[in-house]
Amino acid sequence: EIGNIVGSNTNTNTNTNTNTIVAKLNNIYLDKKQGKDSTVKSIEIVKNTQDLIMVTAESDRPNDSIAEVQQIVDYINKQTLKINEQQLATLDAKKNLLEKQQQSLATEIQSIKKEKDVSPLLVQSIMTAQTQTTESLFATTQAIQSSKLGGLVGDISVSKDPIKPKKALIVTVAFVTSLVLGIFGVFFAEFLKSKPKED
Repeated sequence: EIGNIVGSNTNTNTNTNTNTIVAKLNNIYLDKKQGKDSTVKSIEIVKNTQDLIMVTAESDRPNDSIAEVQQIVDYINKQTLKINEQQLATLDAKKNLLEKQQQSLATEIQSIKKEKDVSPLLVQSIMTAQTQTTESLFATTQAIQSSKLGGLVGDISVSKDPIKPKKALIVTVAFVTSLVLGIFGVFFAEFLKSKPKED
């Protein structure tokens, strides 16, 4: 899953980011490795999603496929997860700073209210600053809650049934073919028997 940090300048469009990563992965693992025993068969965005990438690999040695898929997962983590963690940490730091600023402004308002000779403009400017800080804190908290780091969804799974050879299909095709050839053979033999002999 490709993460998305809301409010970040570098990762605002998840779909574009996912398309870019899939294109890079296809270039690295499919286009360049054709004919070099790559077990990866497809890297694509899951239908009807914007942030899920599915990697499919085939091999007669499952450990090779798992290793190559893990390489791809590590590449995606390097490209997105660490960057997302840094951006989310920046948002958390901003939230903490805004909370401290909000507390400081609330304390300042309380102390000003106790004084008798205070300029109304000063009180208004501090209250405006407090309102702006509260709005900014709310927006930052919403951004943190709406953000997601991304990462591996589930585990790398290996099918217990081999993809090739498809024994049931082979047996079915062999049966139908032999039946058709048998019927054709009978008709051909009858044709040869019924053919008039020349003297």
